[in-house]
Amino acid sequence: MDFAKNHLKIGPFATYDFFGDGSLYLLDTPGHAVSHMSGLAHTTTNPDIFILLSSNLVRHGGELRPSRAAPFPVDVQDRYRCPSDISRPCPGAAELLALNAALGRDPDGPALESAIFTNFSEALNSIVRAQVADARQDIFVL
Repeated sequence: MDFAKNHLKIGPFATYDFFGDGSLYLLDTPGHAVSHMSGLAHTTTNPDIFILLSSNLVRHGGELRPSRAAPFPVDVQDRYRCPSDISRPCPGAAELLALNAALGRDPDGPALESAIFTNFSEALNSIVRAQVADARQDIFVL
């Protein structure tokens, strides 16, 4: 599929309207594999709700979140308690930010790094674009 010829974009994604009616879009999400695509299904209207079928773009939600688009809530330690010891706050944002910094990663980046790809820079670019979609309330990422 030649996304460049189509000239249709949804957000940051080169897109192809599969049925021509706006119900299912194929998104150009290269990096995991050569010519990797994801799907964006328009599931309801009024309000418009979508499901991003990420395929193997990521294999775990921790590769998407937290992100600059959907940051980890810094007050999470005050709101949640550790299931194993209700008297202790759960480790949260501060620990993740410190861990990412110690590993030389973006402190506001996801908890996990993608490890399966054919082209790392393309995969990372696709993941960053998917993080923007993931932060939206009208898109559910699978």
